[in-house]
Amino acid sequence: MKIQLLILVATFFIGAPMSVGSPSEVSEYKAKALFLGTLLKYTKFPESNKYSIAVIGKNPFHGHLKTLHGRKINNRKVTVSFFKHQPHKIDQYHIIFIAKTEKILQKQILNNVGNNTITVADNKWFLSSGGHINLVLKKKNLRWEVNYQALKNKRFQISSKVLRIALNKKNATAN
Repeated sequence: MKIQLLILVATFFIGAPMSVGSPSEVSEYKAKALFLGTLLKYTKFPESNKYSIAVIGKNPFHGHLKTLHGRKINNRKVTVSFFKHQPHKIDQYHIIFIAKTEKILQKQILNNVGNNTITVADNKWFLSSGGHINLVLKKKNLRWEVNYQALKNKRFQISSKVLRIALNKKNATAN
């Protein structure tokens, strides 16, 4: 499925090289993978020499997220891991993407996430389960919703550049 990204969102991705057939069209999960890379770029985390992303559940990215593995963002190497089920050490990841196949277990997974981890998914129940960012398609554009309450008291800080263009604007600052 091809989608068109908002020009404003595409502007975020200019800092990270991307190769697509047409500058304005990319597949849904390629756009979501690019968003995760951009989220790393625009979030301040406690000191670490690398960034780590975990996908829990059936991998929907079809190789697009693997393009981030080994790249450097903010002079930190990115690692990407894939798990069919929740790993034992879940708090070592900067971003956890919970696939739709795990939506029944997402509340349990979210209860095990620490204060250093951003949780992301793409299902309508994610924010009400306590997740941080829900990715949605609106008129073939990739957008996101933010659970500002869940972001309180976390040890990371998402840039206002990301928060202010979320679909929901309420309290557009984290921490």
